[in-house]
Amino acid sequence: MEKIAVIAGVGPGLGTALARKFVAEECNVALLSRSSDYIENLSTELEKSGRTALLIPTDITEPEQVAQTFERIREELGDPDILVNNGHSFS
Repeated sequence: MEKIAVIAGVGPGLGTALARKFVAEECNVALLSRSSDYIENLSTELEKSGRTALLIPTDITEPEQVAQTFERIREELGDPDILVNNGHSFS
């Protein structure tokens, strides 16, 4: 059975490394980031492995966006098995 990993705060560092690791472990992934530019390229790269990499621009500091994002994840991938919150907010 395929696992579903949600990674919030995907950027060029740890988030990308985690996404690649989960895909290598045969997980489908949902990639959450405030900017869609970076995750579009990453999503395309990851899907070449045959896994699903759903990109969803999301600001995790906005509760309504987070709720809508998880509704979409459940509709398109199913219930998440793994959640990594790699997001941060600077004030």
